Amino acid sequence: MVFGTKTRVFLRNQPEQLINVQNGIMNRLKRRLEIQLVNSVDSSDVSIVFVPIVSRAGTDIEAALRTIPTSPQQSVVLIVIHHTFDGDYIAPVSKLSVKREGVFAVDFLGHEDCGLLTCLANDMALKSLTDYLAPEAPDTLQLLPNNPQCPRHYWIKFVVLCCPFFVVCVLCIVLLVYFLDQPSQGKNHTLPLNMTNITQPITTPATTQ
Repeated sequence: MVFGTKTRVFLRNQPEQLINVQNGIMNRLKRRLEIQLVNSVDSSDVSIVFVPIVSRAGTDIEAALRTIPTSPQQSVVLIVIHHTFDGDYIAPVSKLSVKREGVFAVDFLGHEDCGLLTCLANDMALKSLTDYLAPEAPDTLQLLPNNPQCPRHYWIKFVVLCCPFFVVCVLCIVLLVYFLDQPSQGKNHTLPLNMTNITQPITTPATTQ
């Protein structure tokens, strides 16, 4: 496939729950390649198969490959989607699970609510996919400012970072209350009953003449 000509792409297995991730991948790919979507595999240069990981990567990839007919003239790209909101997640390398010739696998990170995550892993996956489809494509990577990381991801990081500080603050408050309460408890001690006469003045009986 030569850069400057449109790459005819047939899309397979488009998961509805991850449609935002799929659209994010295709939109970024279209910025780097001339792509024409076609309606049949016979009129395409490459079939792109979306494989969401729901159990194990190897098992889901094997299941997807069983639905794809073998053809030496047909290139197949497996876009493996790892469902996560963590842009730092280290996904297993899916191409190690592919044993069939003419099949290229690449891993992306995405979430059904956040879409395609903006992270280094997805940038590298996009470059790998572009290099496979058209090695002569310009070597530029465009970030997605309209697809930031999932807000839930930031909240989890915030809570994890703040938990130790919160625990230390609570311990300091407890210790402060404890030590401030000690002097007040000491002032409230009362003398035993048998010691009350000690403070009374000693008087002597008057003598009569």
